[in-house]
Amino acid sequence: MGEQFYSLPLVASVPDQDMTIGFDGNFFSVRVFFSTTTHLWWLELSSVDMAVTLSQIVLRPNVMHGLSGKVPGYAGSASIGMVTRRSGAVYGSIDAFAGDFGLFIADTVTV
Repeated sequence: MGEQFYSLPLVASVPDQDMTIGFDGNFFSVRVFFSTTTHLWWLELSSVDMAVTLSQIVLRPNVMHGLSGKVPGYAGSASIGMVTRRSGAVYGSIDAFAGDFGLFIADTVTV
């Protein structure tokens, strides 16, 4: 058993982005946005039609958040979070995803 990481595509220097992703048969919307007042990156999980916000999470470097309990119908071990790609990366910047950090989903894979 090992962990497999899947990169989610974010456009560098765009402070508010939405995407729909499917994972283990579940589909949901992901919004990643930068708060200019607090200089924090936020992740918002919503139903696919964006009618219901399931969870709002502050993204921190190298902190993964489990999806179980945050996405209806999902009880697996997957997690989502912000991963540092190079040392000296600046978190509190609108350019954080311009190579310094990446947004990833991780899941346990059995071989």
